[in-house]
Amino acid sequence: MTRIIHSPELLDRNQSYAIYGYGGIGRFVRTKMEQLSLKIVAIIDDNNTESLCIRFEDFQATCIEKDQPTILICAANYSVLTANVEAAGFAYMIVDPTYTENENVFKRVSTQQKGDILLSANNNALNLLASNFNDIEPQTIAWLNGLSDNNSVLFDIGASTGCFSVYAAIEHTGQVFAFEPDIFNFSQIPVQHQANGERITHLEYFNLALGNSTSRRQLEMKNASAGAHCKLIKSPEDETEPDGINAFSQPTLMMKLDDTMRVFSLPAPTHLKIDVDGYEYHVLLGAIETLASESLKEILIELSDDEKNAPACIALLRKNGFTLKEKHAINELTAAPVAGVFNYLFVKEC
Repeated sequence: MTRIIHSPELLDRNQSYAIYGYGGIGRFVRTKMEQLSLKIVAIIDDNNTESLCIRFEDFQATCIEKDQPTILICAANYSVLTANVEAAGFAYMIVDPTYTENENVFKRVSTQQKGDILLSANNNALNLLASNFNDIEPQTIAWLNGLSDNNSVLFDIGASTGCFSVYAAIEHTGQVFAFEPDIFNFSQIPVQHQANGERITHLEYFNLALGNSTSRRQLEMKNASAGAHCKLIKSPEDETEPDGINAFSQPTLMMKLDDTMRVFSLPAPTHLKIDVDGYEYHVLLGAIETLASESLKEILIELSDDEKNAPACIALLRKNGFTLKEKHAINELTAAPVAGVFNYLFVKEC
């Protein structure tokens, strides 16, 4: 396995080294090594004509086999240099000052339909979500399992950390689009996409709020970390504070779903999943054309019994030809029931 380090400070002071590549990175590495009194026996560069540089083939000819230094490859595009060094049989490592170890933590979650999947466990909330993934919204998982049509297009609005979007996209030949304004939650979607990437055909995600206007907004958060809930979207001129501690206020862009589809040429969704912490009616008002589309077949929407706009959501959906098929309770991250909050599954009448 190729070793990559970010600093000469990690080198062994008892070894000798040859720098291969004398551009910006090579010069940086040389300066640091001299400050650390590390032994440099050669500076190799095939294109640099400075007197202190030597071509790699000349370096090979002068190098004594029993006293071979370790080659430090110092180039942003190091594939060619690596190939030369490997072909010559030298020990080497890559020095990249911008290199960062992948510190993401994942939990392997066993699912009935799709086998093992990897979900982010980068903090306590995410670890709890991953641990109880199968029990938080089991009916939602069952609904996502039914998206077997190659032509299905799922829009996950209020995708949060993307666990359901990623799950839906795994071993699914249709398309999945996720929308999430919270930058902390949104950051986990590409992380989980990468972890499960070989099993995902089409997943796209947008750091965008969907609502009833195309405008600038503020997203107020009680907890500015991935996996957190309790959010409030407000307009810049709105001075009202959220219910509780305002830990962070994130500027965000909002668009109507109908506008988003036109501007970005998105395919018409066949399925909508909407979970936006009380903002559902605003999302629906921005999706009037989408609701009327013949392509849209089913909507899974989370509504609270004490949400004042819940009856208006149901009335608007019925006005557009949808009937309530199922209503399911949901659970918290601890898998304990959430009082008064349900997922409603609406299907369009044929």
